[in-house]
Amino acid sequence: MANIVFEVTKLLIERVLSWPVVTLVALVTFRKSLNNFLDRLQSLKAGTDGLAVDASRSAATMQRETKIETGLALSTIPSLAVDSSSPNSVDERLKQVRRVAVSPSVTQREKRIQDDLEKMRLSPNQETVDLLVQHLAVQQALNAAEQTYRTIFGSQIALLKFLNTRGTVLLQELESFYQGAKEKFSEFYTKYSFQQWLHYMTATGLLQSQNSLDFTITFDGKEFLKWMTEASVLEDKPL
Repeated sequence: MANIVFEVTKLLIERVLSWPVVTLVALVTFRKSLNNFLDRLQSLKAGTDGLAVDASRSAATMQRETKIETGLALSTIPSLAVDSSSPNSVDERLKQVRRVAVSPSVTQREKRIQDDLEKMRLSPNQETVDLLVQHLAVQQALNAAEQTYRTIFGSQIALLKFLNTRGTVLLQELESFYQGAKEKFSEFYTKYSFQQWLHYMTATGLLQSQNSLDFTITFDGKEFLKWMTEASVLEDKPL
């Protein structure tokens, strides 16, 4: 039985992560962020020192609108950002989830997924559901890391690396990273406060605090740093 479970898991890793159903979820999840990203590209201006970003239309806006993704990862759609404690809101969210647009291409890919499940003799039982949910969660984590990298500032990355080795730090120590960035990018930070800079880190789940006085890096924050290493992306981002 253990060998069977191992083979099933192996096949799922090879197949499920390549299954395009997760692409549908990713497109729905990050539709708004993609639009913001395109706006950010439009805000690049050529200058004597290369390309300069219009902060008012790009970095600050993207950070303010970044949220933690949960559940089916559809919470970035305004109509689905509901109060889970309200039965009516939950019912409305369920209706929206069931009405998600599915193209003919996605329908074909869904068929291939179903065929793969049949070939692996995975019947529609709880084990199959658990495995699919697990691998969907893995894909969501990867998507979240990519989204975070598009919106995070270099000073915030430096803070995460510092916290990863120090554990808990006081609020004043966090502010020193902000002040260092403010000295380099004074024009931008005159309109972007320390509270906004820090709120991005907590709103995205990268940092946590029990009393608003000391902070620690979260599992998501550690996972993001790990993703940066594995993806070989640059740490030295502006701002």
